[in-house]
This record gives sequence, C-alpha cells and structure tokens, in this order.
Amino acid sequence: MVTSLLSYPHIRDFVRATSGANVDVNKVNVCVVVPVRARELQADVFRTFIRGKMAEEQSSYALVFAKQRHGDKFNRGMLMNCGFLFVTNKYNCGFIYFHDVDMLPSSNISYSTQRARAHDVVHLATQASQFKFKMPYPEYLSGIVGMKPTFYNEVDGFANDFWGWGAEDDEFRNRLLQHRAHIVHDYKGSVLSLNDGHSTRDFTHIERNRMMLGNISKGLKVRTGLEFLSSAWLKGNLIVENLRLDDHSWELDVDLKSIVTGASVQGIQVKGRQRQ
Repeated sequence: MVTSLLSYPHIRDFVRATSGANVDVNKVNVCVVVPVRARELQADVFRTFIRGKMAEEQSSYALVFAKQRHGDKFNRGMLMNCGFLFVTNKYNCGFIYFHDVDMLPSSNISYSTQRARAHDVVHLATQASQFKFKMPYPEYLSGIVGMKPTFYNEVDGFANDFWGWGAEDDEFRNRLLQHRAHIVHDYKGSVLSLNDGHSTRDFTHIERNRMMLGNISKGLKVRTGLEFLSSAWLKGNLIVENLRLDDHSWELDVDLKSIVTGASVQGIQVKGRQRQ
C-alpha cells in the first residue's frame, strides 16, 4: 500500500500550485490515464472525443496523457503508474480508466460506474476493430480497463519492468486475479481502433517480455509498480513536466530513464505550462 504523496510538503506544494481552478476536485466521477509516445495527432483526436463523450454522459472527469520522452523503448506500465500517481493526488477520482490512445468506444459503451464494487474491473475493449470485433484471446484484458483507484493501489499497479510492447497487460491481469478481482467484460458496443491493425508499435522485445512474464509466474521478483515508483518520485529520481491542456486535461512529459538510472535531482523537477 502506497503512502499518500500529499503527506510530503514539496509534493503537496506542487499539487496545490498546479491544481485546476475550474475543476472541483471533490466531484470528479471519472479519471482517464492514457500512455503515449509519438502519438500527438491521436492524442488530440482522443481529447476531443473524450470531451464529447463525458458531456454526453454528464460526467465530471480528468484526463492525463502520460507521455514518454522520445528515444527510449516504450514502457506502458510505468507510464500508467506515473499517470495514476499524478491524477489521484490532484483529483478525488471515483473511478479510473487506463486507456489506449487509439481506441474510441461507440455510443453504446458508457464510462459510467455508479454501481461498481470495490474489486470490480471493467473491460470495455472487448470488440475492437483491430481484432475484427472480438477478443484476440480469452484472457485479453487491455485497451480500456477501469477500476476504483483504491483497488489499483491495492494491487500495486502495473509492473515497471516491461520495456517495449507486450505482456505487461497479462502480468497486470494476474495481479488483479491474485487480489480477487471481479472482471466484467462489457460487450454492449464496439471500439474503433485508430490504427486498425496497422500499428507502428515496436515488438522487438515481445519475446523477452513473454519470457519475463513466465518467470514472474514462477516467482521472479520485479520492480513492483506504485511502491517502487512513488519512492523514486519522492527521492527526486523522476523528472516530470506538466502541461495544462484545458480545464480537464493534462499532459505529463515523463523521463523514465531518470528513474532506472537514479538521476540525482533535488525534489521533483517540474515545469508547469499552460497551452494557449
């Protein structure tokens, strides 16, 4: 279980200094974390889409793009954890979704979670166009996955060890099941994939990641998710810039290498900017 970052003065001051004046932190029904790298156009499309979707559902929300700096292998799990730490220490999220930037649900699918229980995990990407509108394999749990923030905290988030694409979502599913998750696959509607099978993802590490997944299931110890990452954040080994996109949306520019290399930084290096 991760200690609240707000108990540390330098983090509390940072959150207060960058809190959105136009958002009531006590009334954010849904938080959405989107990991990205080199997907600026898709991020703009997604931000426009989610604004309309939340207005249609009359739901208050906060959106965070956790953006990895160019040049490194993509680490989807670590970016999810960064986005979670940021948004849950800025807003009181009733429910949080971890969302691929290239997936847009149809009007039949709702982000509403009023009846969600403590260990419910909602999976919305069950019928995506890139998978010919069916689950790619029975255990698939990725694309759009939501739960209560307390449960994400309980399972310690994603593992931080999966560089490149593949297997981090399967390892996360195993964590959830170990904590008695009740997984609900929602088949009410379809999901449009912006890449639609023509992905630019780098799969060069997928065999390594699959091997690591097998080793973890046999007891291999990894740098666990939130606990490790919040420690790096508190020690200053996480360099983050935040850009306020609009009243509901943020972009975090995250230097993941600063975590694994143990960069010497005093506090959190944060530069806050406002998009005009």
